[in-house]
Amino acid sequence: ILGGGGKNRQICVWCSPFSDSCRYVWSVGTHAMCLQYADTLMGLADSGFWVLCPAISYDFSIAEWVLKSVVAVDWALAQGNFSKIMLGGHSGGGPAALSSGYILSQRKVEVSGFVLQHPGAVPSLNVPGCASNAHTAESKAYCDQFFPVAMLGSLTGPILVTCGTFCQVTQADNSNYYHAFSSSAAWMKNPSDCMTDTVCEDVFDTFVRTKEHCTSIVASMSSR
Repeated sequence: ILGGGGKNRQICVWCSPFSDSCRYVWSVGTHAMCLQYADTLMGLADSGFWVLCPAISYDFSIAEWVLKSVVAVDWALAQGNFSKIMLGGHSGGGPAALSSGYILSQRKVEVSGFVLQHPGAVPSLNVPGCASNAHTAESKAYCDQFFPVAMLGSLTGPILVTCGTFCQVTQADNSNYYHAFSSSAAWMKNPSDCMTDTVCEDVFDTFVRTKEHCTSIVASMSSR
């Protein structure tokens, strides 16, 4: 039911008796499908959101990845009034969600916040100012349009970045996403330094340090 480019025009919607006036639009990861995130998105619905997940084509472009969420917001706005818009995404869908927020900000549509799940940053493709590192004319054009240097400055909502255990066990600055955005990331004032809890016992036993250790690391970083 969605336009915005690409062959796949579906949008998946999750809601529950607890869903209220907040809308959460989810950008899938590279070549992923909305139904692969069903448990996560149903959990968000149970937390009070109407969750929208626009599908992307297998041979999608950066434009489709970014604009599908913009079109999903337009579709949601047409259904009636609601109080808040949240954008989120996994892997490459994380930077795409930020870019969607940037496009919406140019149209005076306010996004209340962003949640990036293990976002994948590619300096030549999807970080602010990537045009200077682009490998092709097409990539440069996409970077100029969707990831300009000042992109993050137009976003008003807070940004939550979460990283998976296997890409970031110890410190926030071990993430390539941190380095790619840190030069302009005023929103990243107090990054968490290590995972403090998990529902998976095997992961906890293998990777999780004590909360006291994490607290000491955060304190030492804050004093620098």
